[in-house]
Amino acid sequence: AVSSLLTRGVTHTRAEWLAEAERCELAGSLVTCESIVQVTIGSGLDLADCESIWREDATHCIARKQIHTARAIFTHAATTFKADQDLWRDLAMLEKNHGSREKMLAVLHRAVEFCPEADHLWVLAAKEEFTAGNLDAARKIIAEAYKISPHSEQIWLAAAKIEQTDGKFEDAAGLLKLGRQKAGSGRVWMKSAILERQLKHHAQELALL
Repeated sequence: AVSSLLTRGVTHTRAEWLAEAERCELAGSLVTCESIVQVTIGSGLDLADCESIWREDATHCIARKQIHTARAIFTHAATTFKADQDLWRDLAMLEKNHGSREKMLAVLHRAVEFCPEADHLWVLAAKEEFTAGNLDAARKIIAEAYKISPHSEQIWLAAAKIEQTDGKFEDAAGLLKLGRQKAGSGRVWMKSAILERQLKHHAQELALL
Protein backbone atom coordinates (compact mmCIF):
# COMPACT_ATOMS: atom_id res chain seq x y z
CA ALA A 1 0.00 0.00 0.00
CA VAL A 2 2.79 2.43 0.88
CA SER A 3 4.64 1.63 -2.35
CA SER A 4 1.45 2.04 -4.37
CA LEU A 5 0.77 5.42 -2.80
CA LEU A 6 4.33 6.59 -3.47
CA THR A 7 4.12 5.68 -7.16
CA ARG A 8 1.04 7.90 -7.37
CA GLY A 9 2.79 10.78 -5.66
CA VAL A 10 0.83 10.41 -2.42
CA THR A 11 3.13 10.78 0.56
CA HIS A 12 2.48 10.78 4.27
CA THR A 13 4.93 11.82 6.95
CA ARG A 14 6.22 9.36 9.51
CA ALA A 15 4.16 11.17 12.17
CA GLU A 16 1.00 10.78 10.08
CA TRP A 17 1.61 7.05 9.69
CA LEU A 18 2.24 6.71 13.42
CA ALA A 19 -1.05 8.50 14.12
CA GLU A 20 -2.75 6.06 11.74
CA ALA A 21 -1.21 3.13 13.65
CA GLU A 22 -2.68 4.54 16.86
CA ARG A 23 -6.11 4.87 15.23
CA CYS A 24 -5.89 1.21 14.19
CA GLU A 25 -5.08 0.25 17.78
CA LEU A 26 -8.11 2.15 19.03
CA ALA A 27 -10.26 0.35 16.44
CA GLY A 28 -8.91 -3.03 17.57
CA SER A 29 -6.98 -3.67 14.34
CA LEU A 30 -3.77 -4.67 16.12
CA VAL A 31 -2.12 -6.54 13.22
CA THR A 32 -2.63 -3.52 10.96
CA CYS A 33 -1.20 -1.30 13.68
CA GLU A 34 1.91 -3.48 13.86
CA SER A 35 2.28 -3.57 10.08
CA ILE A 36 2.10 0.21 9.76
CA VAL A 37 4.81 0.58 12.38
CA GLN A 38 7.08 -2.00 10.75
CA VAL A 39 6.81 -0.44 7.28
CA THR A 40 6.85 3.27 8.10
CA ILE A 41 8.53 3.89 11.46
CA GLY A 42 11.92 4.40 9.82
CA SER A 43 10.72 6.60 6.96
CA GLY A 44 13.06 9.51 6.35
CA LEU A 45 15.38 8.61 9.23
CA ASP A 46 19.08 7.82 9.23
CA LEU A 47 19.74 4.46 10.88
CA ALA A 48 22.12 6.14 13.33
CA ASP A 49 19.24 8.27 14.67
CA CYS A 50 16.57 5.58 14.77
CA GLU A 51 17.25 4.11 18.20
CA SER A 52 16.77 7.32 20.16
CA ILE A 53 13.87 8.54 18.02
CA TRP A 54 12.02 5.22 18.24
CA ARG A 55 12.45 5.11 22.00
CA GLU A 56 11.01 8.62 22.20
CA ASP A 57 8.11 7.60 19.92
CA ALA A 58 7.30 4.61 22.11
CA THR A 59 7.53 6.66 25.31
CA HIS A 60 5.03 9.17 23.90
CA CYS A 61 2.69 6.35 22.88
CA ILE A 62 2.77 4.95 26.41
CA ALA A 63 1.96 8.39 27.81
CA ARG A 64 -1.08 8.48 25.50
CA LYS A 65 -2.00 4.93 26.58
CA GLN A 66 -1.38 3.61 23.07
CA ILE A 67 0.27 0.51 24.49
CA HIS A 68 0.12 -1.77 21.46
CA THR A 69 1.61 0.90 19.21
CA ALA A 70 4.42 1.34 21.74
CA ARG A 71 4.85 -2.44 21.85
CA ALA A 72 5.13 -2.56 18.06
CA ILE A 73 7.72 0.22 18.06
CA PHE A 74 9.87 -1.35 20.80
CA THR A 75 9.61 -4.77 19.14
CA HIS A 76 10.72 -3.36 15.80
CA ALA A 77 13.52 -1.40 17.47
CA ALA A 78 14.78 -4.38 19.48
CA THR A 79 14.76 -6.70 16.47
CA THR A 80 16.53 -4.03 14.38
CA PHE A 81 19.20 -3.35 17.02
CA LYS A 82 19.38 -6.88 18.42
CA ALA A 83 22.45 -6.27 20.59
CA ASP A 84 20.94 -3.26 22.37
CA GLN A 85 20.27 -4.48 25.90
CA ASP A 86 18.36 -1.34 26.90
CA LEU A 87 15.78 -1.73 24.12
CA TRP A 88 15.07 -5.33 25.18
CA ARG A 89 14.74 -4.21 28.78
CA ASP A 90 12.38 -1.40 27.76
CA LEU A 91 10.21 -3.90 25.89
CA ALA A 92 10.26 -6.29 28.86
CA MET A 93 9.26 -3.49 31.24
CA LEU A 94 6.40 -2.50 28.93
CA GLU A 95 5.10 -6.08 29.12
CA LYS A 96 5.57 -6.15 32.89
CA ASN A 97 3.65 -2.90 33.38
CA HIS A 98 1.02 -3.19 30.65
CA GLY A 99 1.07 -6.78 29.38
CA SER A 100 1.50 -10.06 31.21
CA ARG A 101 4.19 -12.02 33.00
CA GLU A 102 4.17 -14.59 30.20
CA LYS A 103 4.80 -11.91 27.57
CA MET A 104 7.55 -10.36 29.68
CA LEU A 105 9.30 -13.72 30.05
CA ALA A 106 8.97 -14.38 26.31
CA VAL A 107 10.70 -11.04 25.64
CA LEU A 108 13.47 -11.79 28.13
CA HIS A 109 14.09 -15.24 26.67
CA ARG A 110 14.48 -13.63 23.24
CA ALA A 111 16.66 -10.90 24.72
CA VAL A 112 19.26 -13.26 26.15
CA GLU A 113 19.50 -15.05 22.80
CA PHE A 114 20.76 -11.81 21.26
CA CYS A 115 22.49 -10.38 24.36
CA PRO A 116 23.82 -13.51 26.11
CA GLU A 117 26.27 -11.53 28.27
CA ALA A 118 23.62 -9.14 29.59
CA ASP A 119 23.64 -10.36 33.20
CA HIS A 120 20.81 -8.08 34.30
CA LEU A 121 18.48 -9.56 31.67
CA TRP A 122 19.17 -13.11 32.89
CA VAL A 123 18.63 -12.01 36.48
CA LEU A 124 15.43 -10.16 35.56
CA ALA A 125 14.03 -13.31 33.93
CA ALA A 126 15.02 -15.46 36.92
CA LYS A 127 13.54 -12.92 39.35
CA GLU A 128 10.23 -12.96 37.48
CA GLU A 129 9.99 -16.76 37.78
CA PHE A 130 11.22 -16.60 41.35
CA THR A 131 8.57 -14.01 42.30
CA ALA A 132 5.87 -16.21 40.80
CA GLY A 133 7.07 -19.13 42.93
CA ASN A 134 8.54 -21.06 40.00
CA LEU A 135 11.84 -21.81 41.69
CA ASP A 136 12.86 -24.64 39.37
CA ALA A 137 12.28 -22.42 36.34
CA ALA A 138 14.37 -19.69 38.00
CA ARG A 139 17.14 -22.21 38.71
CA LYS A 140 17.10 -23.31 35.08
CA ILE A 141 17.54 -19.72 33.88
CA ILE A 142 20.41 -19.13 36.29
CA ALA A 143 22.05 -22.40 35.22
CA GLU A 144 22.03 -21.17 31.61
CA ALA A 145 23.46 -17.85 32.75
CA TYR A 146 26.35 -19.59 34.57
CA LYS A 147 27.55 -21.10 31.31
CA ILE A 148 27.86 -17.72 29.64
CA SER A 149 28.84 -15.43 32.51
CA PRO A 150 30.62 -17.57 35.12
CA HIS A 151 32.24 -14.51 36.71
CA SER A 152 29.09 -12.42 37.14
CA GLU A 153 28.41 -11.10 40.63
CA GLN A 154 24.69 -10.60 39.86
CA ILE A 155 24.19 -14.19 38.75
CA TRP A 156 25.91 -15.78 41.75
CA LEU A 157 23.94 -13.60 44.16
CA ALA A 158 20.66 -14.38 42.40
CA ALA A 159 21.44 -18.10 42.55
CA ALA A 160 22.13 -17.95 46.28
CA LYS A 161 18.95 -15.95 46.94
CA ILE A 162 16.82 -18.60 45.22
CA GLU A 163 18.22 -21.31 47.49
CA GLN A 164 17.87 -19.18 50.61
CA THR A 165 14.24 -18.51 49.79
CA ASP A 166 13.69 -22.23 49.35
CA GLY A 167 15.24 -22.86 52.79
CA LYS A 168 18.31 -24.56 51.32
CA PHE A 169 20.86 -22.57 53.26
CA GLU A 170 23.75 -24.99 52.83
CA ASP A 171 23.21 -24.91 49.07
CA ALA A 172 23.14 -21.12 49.21
CA ALA A 173 26.39 -21.09 51.20
CA GLY A 174 27.96 -23.44 48.67
CA LEU A 175 26.94 -21.20 45.79
CA LEU A 176 28.32 -18.14 47.55
CA LYS A 177 31.59 -19.98 48.10
CA LEU A 178 31.80 -20.65 44.37
CA GLY A 179 30.82 -17.04 43.78
CA ARG A 180 33.75 -15.86 45.89
CA GLN A 181 36.05 -17.98 43.75
CA LYS A 182 34.53 -17.02 40.39
CA ALA A 183 33.39 -13.42 40.88
CA GLY A 184 35.28 -12.49 44.04
CA SER A 185 33.59 -9.10 44.44
CA GLY A 186 33.23 -7.39 47.81
CA ARG A 187 29.46 -7.74 47.56
CA VAL A 188 29.66 -11.53 47.25
CA TRP A 189 31.94 -11.66 50.31
CA MET A 190 29.54 -9.41 52.24
CA LYS A 191 26.50 -11.55 51.33
CA SER A 192 28.44 -14.64 52.35
CA ALA A 193 29.18 -13.18 55.77
CA ILE A 194 25.57 -12.04 56.23
CA LEU A 195 24.30 -15.56 55.47
CA GLU A 196 26.66 -17.04 58.08
CA ARG A 197 25.45 -14.47 60.60
CA GLN A 198 21.83 -15.40 59.88
CA LEU A 199 22.71 -19.03 60.46
CA LYS A 200 24.50 -18.03 63.71
CA HIS A 201 27.79 -19.40 62.39
CA HIS A 202 29.73 -16.60 64.01
CA ALA A 203 33.17 -18.11 63.56
CA GLN A 204 32.62 -18.54 59.82
CA GLU A 205 31.19 -15.00 59.64
CA LEU A 206 34.25 -13.52 61.29
CA ALA A 207 36.59 -15.59 59.13
CA LEU A 208 34.88 -14.30 55.98
CA LEU A 209 34.98 -10.72 57.22
